[in-house]
Amino acid sequence: MLCTMVPTLRYASVGVSLLSIAAISINRYILIAWPHMYQKIYSKFKVALYIGLTWMFSYGLQIPIVLGKWGVYGMDKKLGTCSIKKDEYGHSSKTALFIIGFALPCVIIVVCYAKIYWVVRTSHKRLQQHNTGSKVKRSEMKITKMVLVIFVCFVVCYLPITIVKIFDPEVNHAPLHVLGYLLIYLSSCVNPVVYVTMNRQYRVAYLDTLKCKYNSNLDSQQTQQPQSKTHNLSVTYLKNMVNQSPKV
Repeated sequence: MLCTMVPTLRYASVGVSLLSIAAISINRYILIAWPHMYQKIYSKFKVALYIGLTWMFSYGLQIPIVLGKWGVYGMDKKLGTCSIKKDEYGHSSKTALFIIGFALPCVIIVVCYAKIYWVVRTSHKRLQQHNTGSKVKRSEMKITKMVLVIFVCFVVCYLPITIVKIFDPEVNHAPLHVLGYLLIYLSSCVNPVVYVTMNRQYRVAYLDTLKCKYNSNLDSQQTQQPQSKTHNLSVTYLKNMVNQSPKV
């Protein structure tokens, strides 16, 4: 039972993480390239729906394995850990899961950031002529860069295990598999570090948490209001800029 629950949670959680990064990349692209559509696409209800679909899709892929219809969960004696093994017909979903859960989000993220780069590049000269707009744009781009760094960290942490699982399904090189798993575990520590180093508001929040403090004024004045103002200004400015730029 435990050897079914643990890998189910592990594989599904990895899928949720990568699909979430892909979804955030799409969000960044729409905000920058199509700001006039942003509020319609990302209402509170739709955001909740997108999140729910992400979790349902990731965990739904595990159902055939739990039922023993597309591989089976069990103890891998070569690695000493629970993983996906071949079923009685010799089928295993491991390769397909890594392709769906890793390669597909990677393609989405690369395409989105390539398009974001194109929009920024074509609008660069106009942005330099508008100081206020440039400041707002830089604020939005800081968030985009943070998401990009998070994605790069995911690639560094998950690409090795993906390659190993695809090209060494029989576990002939166990140390490489162990190293891949260690990188996966390391990824759990990466995001907080990225947030702290790249976002001042996260640094303040973390420091207050470590000091067991909660400043309601800081929360309302420094977080909510500036974000709302910046968002409104950026959407208005980006709309004007993008309408004058080539569509992508």
